[in-house]
Amino acid sequence: ATGGAAIYLLSATATIWNGKITNNTTFYNNVWKYGGAIYADKSAVTMHDGEISGNQAAWGAGIYFANGNCSFDMRGGKITGNVAKDRLQVLHKMDRESTSAIAQ
Repeated sequence: ATGGAAIYLLSATATIWNGKITNNTTFYNNVWKYGGAIYADKSAVTMHDGEISGNQAAWGAGIYFANGNCSFDMRGGKITGNVAKDRLQVLHKMDRESTSAIAQ
């Protein structure tokens, strides 16, 4: 798999209510992959009062946007303690079309 140890989305929409995505690792066949918690490709994710923590990946340990027109909207909750081996521990976007909004 390319990544997304907990959730892998391809041209999809996901809404998560009070969910916890914790302690996932995208290490497979001695190679670090992308998106420790969520890997999204042309997808939209909305999260209400949840938690993304303790995940590990090469890039985007919390969330990784692979290609075009991805969105992440978080209302409440927390993103903490994610570890990226190469870069961007919380959110990694591969293009300019992807958007993110995090509100308390």
